[in-house]
Amino acid sequence: MPLDFRFALRSHSLPVVCLALQLVLYFLMVVTQVDWSGLLIVLAVVYIGSQSKSFLVLYLVLVTVSILFDLIVAAELPAFRNMTAGERFGAIIWLCIFAMKFIIVGTLIAHEKLDAHSMDAELNAWTQFDDAGKPGGVGGGYTGHGLPSSKASGHGRAYEDSDDDAYDEYHS
Repeated sequence: MPLDFRFALRSHSLPVVCLALQLVLYFLMVVTQVDWSGLLIVLAVVYIGSQSKSFLVLYLVLVTVSILFDLIVAAELPAFRNMTAGERFGAIIWLCIFAMKFIIVGTLIAHEKLDAHSMDAELNAWTQFDDAGKPGGVGGGYTGHGLPSSKASGHGRAYEDSDDDAYDEYHS
């Protein structure tokens, strides 16, 4: 059975789990140092909650700057055998956080792409036709007279009893 991460990305669970894991790693890293890039988690959570692309862009720019700074720090790291046990612990946690940045960026971009793809399908439902040749495709959508169908709008019986022929006769 192949793994399918599309549901996890659409339901926000995979990015949130990755962010929570990174937050735990930042708490563990406080033993050796405090890093400003831990605040980037707040931007990512705000983006997931609000779906505002400006927060995604801000997060991506700042995480790129953070990765560039981290590359400089990584180049200065001494060998693990030359570190004390505490320094080694901090370096391992720091490397895990560094790797999580790439994973989180990947999941947020995949989340954005999959979410945009599903929004396109919903917005373009009127371009799909059902068996009777009416716009809206399978499951409702556009009823032909400017009112959403009850299936698409989720309002129960609001427009369910509307008769297209009676509507056409009345308005012609």
